[in-house]
Amino acid sequence: MNHATWVPLHSSTTSHMIVGDFDGNGQQDVILDFPGYGLWMWKNNTSWVSVHAVDVTQLAVGNLDGSGGDELIADFPGFGLWVYRNGTTWTSLHGLDASAMTTVDLDDNGKAELVVSFPVYGVWIYRNDATWSQLHPLTAVTLAAGQLDAGAQGDLIIDFGPGVGIWTYRNSTTWSQLHALSAQALTVADFDGEGKDDIVISFGALGLWKYNKGAWTLMHTLGVGGLTAARLH
Repeated sequence: MNHATWVPLHSSTTSHMIVGDFDGNGQQDVILDFPGYGLWMWKNNTSWVSVHAVDVTQLAVGNLDGSGGDELIADFPGFGLWVYRNGTTWTSLHGLDASAMTTVDLDDNGKAELVVSFPVYGVWIYRNDATWSQLHPLTAVTLAAGQLDAGAQGDLIIDFGPGVGIWTYRNSTTWSQLHALSAQALTVADFDGEGKDDIVISFGALGLWKYNKGAWTLMHTLGVGGLTAARLH
C-alpha cells in the first residue's frame, strides 16, 4: 500500500488476478481466482464477495457499455467467454474459449472493444458491446493495448508467435511489424509522461527491451516471464 507497506490480503494462492472499478464508485476492486473455489472479489478494500464458483483460464477488464463501472470478462474453459456486468449479472459473450484477450477503445467513443484471439479462428473484435468482426485470420499468442501515437484511438500490439513476430495495429487502420521475433512477455507504459506509451518486451535470453519513438533500448540483460505496468508513486 502507498508504495511503502505490505498488507496481507489472503492466505491462499491464486491462479489469476485483475483489478477494476466494478460498481462505478471510483474505488478499485480486486478479482482473484482461487483454484477449486472460483472467482472472488475483494470489494472496496473491506469485504470478500463470491463472483463465480467456476475457475477461469483468462480475465480481462474494460468499460464495454460506456457506463460508470467496469465489466469483467472471463473465459470459463469449455463454456466460453462471459461478461460480469454492474457487479451483479453474468451474460454469455461467445461459446469459444480464447487463447488471449484484451480491451481497448479503438474508435474513441467511450466504450472499450474486447479483442480476442480464438485458436484456429484468428483475432476478433467485439465492438460497441454489440457485434463481432474478424480483425486477422491468424491466432495470436499475446495481445496488449495502449496509446502508441498522438491519435485519440487506442492501439493494439499483437504477437502472432514464431515465424510471424510482433505487429502493431494503429488507429483501427494500419498494420506494421514491430519485431520479427516472438515475445516471452510484453506490456506498455508511458515512461516519459508525454502521453504516448512505450512498448516493453522480454525476448528471453536476449534480454528486456523498450521500444520508444522508433528506437530499441536494452533495459536489462535478463529476460522475464511476466510484465505489468503501474504508477507506484
